[in-house]
Amino acid sequence: MQAVLCDADGEVSVSEVPKPTLNDGEVLIRIQQVQLSITECQYLTGKSSLSRFSDRLSDGPAQLFGHEFCGVIQETGPEVDEFSKGDRVYAPGKITCGKCSYCDTGYKEHCVNKETLGFQRPGALAEYMTSPPEPLRLLSDSVSNAEGAA
Repeated sequence: MQAVLCDADGEVSVSEVPKPTLNDGEVLIRIQQVQLSITECQYLTGKSSLSRFSDRLSDGPAQLFGHEFCGVIQETGPEVDEFSKGDRVYAPGKITCGKCSYCDTGYKEHCVNKETLGFQRPGALAEYMTSPPEPLRLLSDSVSNAEGAA
């Protein structure tokens, strides 16, 4: 599949990468629309420090960005009950761990182990991405792909 790759020199390219492998507790999403965030726009125009992404770029070009998106679920892992193939989804938030003291007490917004799609793990600037179900929400058919990504 094709994906946007970024490197430590600030170079961006569209490259062929392996299609993501689906884990038991994840869904595979075919990306329909991505809206770049302000952070992504700053990076892509050279106005943002690479230090925020240095861990991901230390081993070479990385698939970054694309946390504001919508897509269609293509496949679900055997542990996923919340979604089905063909569901349109978007992700309004971060992936929380569900295990720390904040998550256990209902304060998931303070999760110490949260991940952001497109930063700590590959995002939606690709043909496909995987995600746990936790941050995903169903998208009504009355909402366009552009509106869903926004």
